[in-house]
Amino acid sequence: VQSWVLPHPQVVQFLNLYYMSLHLTSMALFLVWMWWRYREHYPRARTLVAVTTLLCMLVQFIPVAPPRMFPELGFVDTAIEYGQSVYGWGGSAVGSQLAAMPSVHVAWALILAWFAWRVMSGPIRYLIWFHAVMTVFVVVATANHWWMDGIVAAGLMALVILGQGLWAGWRERRRTDGAARSVLPNDDVLVS
Repeated sequence: VQSWVLPHPQVVQFLNLYYMSLHLTSMALFLVWMWWRYREHYPRARTLVAVTTLLCMLVQFIPVAPPRMFPELGFVDTAIEYGQSVYGWGGSAVGSQLAAMPSVHVAWALILAWFAWRVMSGPIRYLIWFHAVMTVFVVVATANHWWMDGIVAAGLMALVILGQGLWAGWRERRRTDGAARSVLPNDDVLVS
């Protein structure tokens, strides 16, 4: 994938900017938008973001180098190449360079798309899915992540969604059972 974009410097610079700027910005806007417009879905969205991010960070304790750290395999660190690295020239700055697995960029983009699909109608929900697809392309084309980093992020997100569904089902059954018990006659009344 990287070989497709490397001959086009402006495209590479755009992809680097996309990687640097839209990740946190889109999540912040998403959370505000969910709270403002779809408040009834906000708690579930917030929990999905928090738990998925936590799981991603737990996995990231296992150091996994991104492709950009393997120039001998033909990968280019496009952000360093164009002076757009969030890691700085010396490898220090915003985040750990060995925290590539799983890709929080991909996880967050998929969370946005998931909720857009569930709560919205109209063409904008397709645009948000485009952002998710674009994010997967960007993280691979810039050599910031392997394909597997995105796949694992999607899997973790799916596990959290499954867990949320199981939790909601359990709570509903518990509520229903409690309501059914309160309707049953009291044993003391039957005895007298």
